[in-house]
Amino acid sequence: MEKTAGDSNYSYTSGNYLTLADAEGMLEKMKKFNLIDAEIIPYFQGRLCDPSETDKLISVYPEYKLWIEKYKNKARNNLLRTLLSS
Repeated sequence: MEKTAGDSNYSYTSGNYLTLADAEGMLEKMKKFNLIDAEIIPYFQGRLCDPSETDKLISVYPEYKLWIEKYKNKARNNLLRTLLSS
């Protein structure tokens, strides 16, 4: 769980998933509980994936490429927002 000072929102994590399909399955379950803002945020080795390291991450973890291809525009905006607020 994450809470930023002055922020009225909480962030929860539901676990680690090795495949995008597994993460998407959990995302759909979350949405059934009206968690409509739920999203998949990629972490690798305990760190938020940095968009500037995309090629390196794909070479080590090919599943990341699937995530980038599917969520490219939304991912870029969300990751940059998250990185900037850290």
